[in-house]
Amino acid sequence: MKILLTAHQFLPSYTSGTEVLTFEVARELIRLGHHVRILTGWPNDEDAAASSTYDEFEYEGIRIHRVHPPGVADTTVAERTRAEFDNPMAAAAFTALTAKWRPDIVHFFHLQRLSSSIPLRCAQAAIATVYTATDFWAICPLNQLRLPDGRTCEGPDRDSANCVLHLAVQGRRVHLAPLFRWVPLRLVGAVLRIAPIEENGASKNIGAARALQHRPDVMRRMLKSIDRVIAPTQYMAQRLREFGTPEESISELHYGIDTTIYSNVRPLLAGPRLRIGFIGTLSEHKGPHVLLEAMKLVPSDMPCEVSLYGDETFYPDYVAQLKLLCEGDERIAFRGSFVRDELPRVIADLDVLIIPSTWSENTPLVILAAQSAARPVVGSNVAGISEIVTDGQNGRLFEAGDAAALATILRELVDQPEQLRAMAERARPSKDISMYTAELVAIYEEVLAARARQHLLLQKISA
Repeated sequence: MKILLTAHQFLPSYTSGTEVLTFEVARELIRLGHHVRILTGWPNDEDAAASSTYDEFEYEGIRIHRVHPPGVADTTVAERTRAEFDNPMAAAAFTALTAKWRPDIVHFFHLQRLSSSIPLRCAQAAIATVYTATDFWAICPLNQLRLPDGRTCEGPDRDSANCVLHLAVQGRRVHLAPLFRWVPLRLVGAVLRIAPIEENGASKNIGAARALQHRPDVMRRMLKSIDRVIAPTQYMAQRLREFGTPEESISELHYGIDTTIYSNVRPLLAGPRLRIGFIGTLSEHKGPHVLLEAMKLVPSDMPCEVSLYGDETFYPDYVAQLKLLCEGDERIAFRGSFVRDELPRVIADLDVLIIPSTWSENTPLVILAAQSAARPVVGSNVAGISEIVTDGQNGRLFEAGDAAALATILRELVDQPEQLRAMAERARPSKDISMYTAELVAIYEEVLAARARQHLLLQKISA
């Protein structure tokens, strides 16, 4: 088969879970004899040249096609808001690519920066499609279904007033978060319905708000146009159903990783000092601040150390806050980022992995890596983590954001190393990427066979 994969961003510049998953699936598909290319987006950059809209390159033998949006200075707020879910430039690049390469099927691992325009173009061109919901982007323009004050969002309301208010607060001072508790959303919706749309003065953001109001309908139409929608967790499947995704198109399929690279990781030793690790994006929604706040509650003479692994350049203001939070605590070290192949070594140097996320995760791949290396995981009690980690069995769970509860768990693990060893023995290794990819190929074949039957039926009807 000729298979086109998509991601919102890609290696080598971006190395988070979705990018790694897309790459490993691509590599395995190629090993199985399929022809694979990847279409990816690029962040909207203030310094991007308006003429730089598209490029191609090779990454480890895979052809990558990359769409560059115009720079921030070259677009209005409304244009950028609309392009997030309806991007004609990305659609044009996709159309040109598929006209030339003619894939049998397109598998979307992420569509941010590419938009719903691409699946809708596939529907028009009768190209088979599969979508893996690696986060909540199809429902939420900020991907996380989490309000600024930390509560879980139920999705866009009738006028998308909650989305508009969230984006208005986004990036502002933290003290604006209580707006969600006392600003009447009906009032916001009413203002949006009657406000002028000129892009000038105080009303320049109304165009963006109006664009955002159209987003839920566009995304529901996109989801209904896709042949198969894959949910990596039960919670994701539930939220997709609630949003209006057809039940018959949803499949639940847990991720896989390359488990072979963890086969030689040394067993957990649980030495004299508890080695605690955080691996991931140093961003607020990933919750490293919760871990650092917990360490403030752990006695300074308790034998433990914390290593935080993550790129410090993506969210520099937040990283600066983290460093202030642990200033003077010699138990805590920022280790920076590392190349993908070093993950087994990094995990081998840890006794326990902490995943203190403040949103409903969608199974971070690092959990699967830690479990495959027989390392216990202590994580927030949110759906994407609790479906993998059972409290007291292969790890521990605490309520998201509760630094005191996390501190209690850390003290227990220091005082009771046998608990740590028992959880390591009960680790649940992930399925291998080869099995996961074989499951995907089976889905591709089902989708193509269903399309072939439908085409044959239409031919008989027209005859």
